[in-house]
Amino acid sequence: MRIAHNKPCNFPRHCVSYHHVSGETLCRIALHGGSRVKVGPVSRKAMAAMKHVLVIDDDVQTRQYLAALLSDEGYSVQEVGDGHEGLAFLRETPDSYVVLLDYLMPNFNGFDVLRTAYSAPAMFQRHSFIIMTSMAGRIVPGELAVFMTRLDIPLLHKPFDVDELLQAVDDSWQRLV
Repeated sequence: MRIAHNKPCNFPRHCVSYHHVSGETLCRIALHGGSRVKVGPVSRKAMAAMKHVLVIDDDVQTRQYLAALLSDEGYSVQEVGDGHEGLAFLRETPDSYVVLLDYLMPNFNGFDVLRTAYSAPAMFQRHSFIIMTSMAGRIVPGELAVFMTRLDIPLLHKPFDVDELLQAVDDSWQRLV
């Protein structure tokens, strides 16, 4: 099982943290000037206690940016590139996740993911969702807006306000505990 792997991106970050499996030992790795430096082991108990975030977005740079930002804030971050892959992950994981979900994705968009998750009550209750969009006019289709309002699902606009993003993730995590 992949624990988390946050790839470096082109956004202005000086240190990108990683979690990876080295045999049976989880390690925290930092990227400094292109070279990896082992910062230290992370116990499985500590890893299980971490706050988990899943980023579902078809844009690689957005996923990498969010993974780097949230990892630096202490979150364990997973990232997937489409809604089908995200739903498969959410079905299989025993952990609770805050899900940053892009609305506009080809084939299976964020609203499709929300409706499918909602139809599986145990999965929907185990995770907390945040919709992200870059739609012009900062509005979403009426049916999605009603769904989000009824279920208290936050909406974040791209480009992100970092403080707003971090607050939304923290608020969503608090609803899970």
